[in-house]
Amino acid sequence: MTGESTLRIVIVDDIPESRDNLERLLFFEPDFQVVGKAARGEEAIDLVLRLAPHVVLLDQTLPDLDGIEVASAITARAPGIGVILLGVEQDPEILRRAMLAGAREYLSKPFSYDDLIEAVRRVGRVANPQSMMPAPATVFAAP
Repeated sequence: MTGESTLRIVIVDDIPESRDNLERLLFFEPDFQVVGKAARGEEAIDLVLRLAPHVVLLDQTLPDLDGIEVASAITARAPGIGVILLGVEQDPEILRRAMLAGAREYLSKPFSYDDLIEAVRRVGRVANPQSMMPAPATVFAAP
């Protein structure tokens, strides 16, 4: 499904099985479209800037850059893109750093399907509200 109401998503994780599992979960939502996947931070930044998705699912631990660094680079160059950081940390300092880097959500692993879907929808609405709004009704003037 494509169109104005479709949320375009990029998945960033260095573990191929994790990327594929996330993509499979998102497939069940008819208004979600995974438009790209990346395994490394630099690759993710280039891909996201080229594809301009609505939402990026970004693993906190990557081999070349920290997920927080990647979030910061993405949001500095494209502030309209919503970043959801995925990690195992529940330390308030990590959460603070993630938010300062521009992440709009932090999902602690393991997370439920419902938590993932709700976070993507929430961030998609905030990052790109016009994509989630119904088309305005046409008003006809009486003759």
